[in-house]
Amino acid sequence: MLSRQILIVLILFVIVACSIIMGDFNSEWLAEDSVIRKLAADAHFLTHEPDADNYNTYEDKRLDWILITKDMEFVNYQVLPDTLSDHAMVVADIRFK
Repeated sequence: MLSRQILIVLILFVIVACSIIMGDFNSEWLAEDSVIRKLAADAHFLTHEPDADNYNTYEDKRLDWILITKDMEFVNYQVLPDTLSDHAMVVADIRFK
């Protein structure tokens, strides 16, 4: 059964074809029960280099993500060293294909 959050994103995806979703998902890509990987697969979202190990946002984990629909692409993606909370900031330049 889909979680409530994934279901909401799927509904929004049907309504709005071009979307960017970002935030703290408390989920790592390679985790067995990865929410972020399931969301990307089920709603057909893309994320920048999901298997990369150099975009950690909380201690030694990558929990914060930016997801985009397939009509867009990442031009630049970085995790900034500055923190406004307990997580590092993720910044991306994105353009339409």
